[in-house]
Parts: sequence; C-alpha cells; structure tokens
Amino acid sequence: MKEQVGKVILDYSRYPGVDFYSEGASEDALLDVVSQYEESDYDHVILNTRSWSMLYHLSSTRGNIVRWLPIKKTDHVLEIGAGCGAVTGTLADMAGKVTC
Repeated sequence: MKEQVGKVILDYSRYPGVDFYSEGASEDALLDVVSQYEESDYDHVILNTRSWSMLYHLSSTRGNIVRWLPIKKTDHVLEIGAGCGAVTGTLADMAGKVTC
C-alpha cells in the first residue's frame, strides 16, 4: 500500500502493521502537556513533573545542538529523525522551511 502526504509517498509494503517503538504513557503525558500549556510554560512543567521524558522533549536547551549551524532564512532544511520535534522549533526559527 502507498499513501501520498504532500509531496512525499509513503510505501507501506514492508510495514508489518505493528509499531515496535513507542514510549507509551510518556508520549501520552507529553501530548497532554503540549495540548494544555503554552510553550512559555514548559520550564514550569519540567520543574514540577521532574520527569526525564518531559525534560528531554520540552527543554528549549535542546535547540542548542543546531543553533550554531550557519542556517539562513533562505535555506530549506530536511530534519531526519525529528521525533517529537524538540529541535524542529529552533530549525524553523533559523530556516525558511523545515521538512521533517
């Protein structure tokens, strides 16, 4: 089976129908936080939950890993392995377009 999403064609012919990687409850909790809070409140959430998963996914410090790159507003960036997007926001601030 193939599915087109935008300009990308996803080929499911080798997909067994089971997702082998999932953080389960951690992903559910993360979804709840990003649905209920503004990004400016994430530091408060991280401090109060004392959860490694929240720190890992929501800390603005994660963006420092790419902040040094010479990316300009005219650049298009392909982010491979974006996961929950911890670095995507920084890339989006720096580049004209980000594709995950």
